[in-house]
Amino acid sequence: MLNSSFKILYNRFSLVWILAVYMLSVLIICGLLSLIFVLPLLSAFRDAGILYEVSGIFTSVFTYGETVTIFTNLQRVWQNGLSVVLGDRGLAARTFIILAIVVILFRFFMGLYEIAISSVLDGAMSANSRLKFIHRLIASLRFASIYAITKTAITVVFDAIHFIVIYYMTSLFFIESTRAVAPFLIGLVAVLFLTVRYSFLALWVPTTLETKKTIKALGIALKKSSTNFAKIFFSFFAMWLFVGAMIGFFTIFTFGIGLVLITPIIMLLFSILGMTCHYNIEGKRYYANDKTITPRSLAKQNIDEDEELHT
Repeated sequence: MLNSSFKILYNRFSLVWILAVYMLSVLIICGLLSLIFVLPLLSAFRDAGILYEVSGIFTSVFTYGETVTIFTNLQRVWQNGLSVVLGDRGLAARTFIILAIVVILFRFFMGLYEIAISSVLDGAMSANSRLKFIHRLIASLRFASIYAITKTAITVVFDAIHFIVIYYMTSLFFIESTRAVAPFLIGLVAVLFLTVRYSFLALWVPTTLETKKTIKALGIALKKSSTNFAKIFFSFFAMWLFVGAMIGFFTIFTFGIGLVLITPIIMLLFSILGMTCHYNIEGKRYYANDKTITPRSLAKQNIDEDEELHT
């Protein structure tokens, strides 16, 4: 499934630029809406010297400072930031509103595009057609909105648990015996969390496209994902390892600038992998490029039918 996913990515790479424009638009909208709350927060952080501390952390990262020193500084910045926010009730309320607006809106818009881009991919994989993203976005807006709202509610809770686990795992950097393996352990746990989440929800979008009923599709998708969990899990685990390596490479060697370029590629890759899992599990032929891919289950069925005809 991974091999087919990369073939589809190469064949439909123009979708990356569409997602880049979409993502930029979402960031601008979220940024403008939260600007009225962000400016007072930045002003308070500046007065407390926290912005200076943050710049010092970036300097230590790009000058290859010791890992334990970087995380010690991060922890200090986090604690100082909380002290500033919690010391002012008005600021605390505004900060909560910032987080609520940015997280919910960003999650909603990021969920909204999935239906449209997967609909485009469905047309490409089933009939080698080239559907317009904006047309699919408008056509699917009703049930895509329900999907985005429902997914936001699910993933915000899951990601909150994920964040808490990773936050407490950073204490491994301050223990002499675990300091060397801390990055590996934290990275592995992060990848496992993401893989489990993506594996259970992998078939939700394809099923929604078929049924046009988001909540019903979630139940069907969870049942299918549970039945085929190992196959889906290892595909997404391998993809997250690849994506993690790619993020690490572009963060280090482009000073983070390359992340702007690879983010839409990652977004498209996961949408493609979800559709590829769906087609393989359902035993449907699909186009990866100009040639069709026959899933193993369908190939085996054809072989069995041929054998029956010759007996």
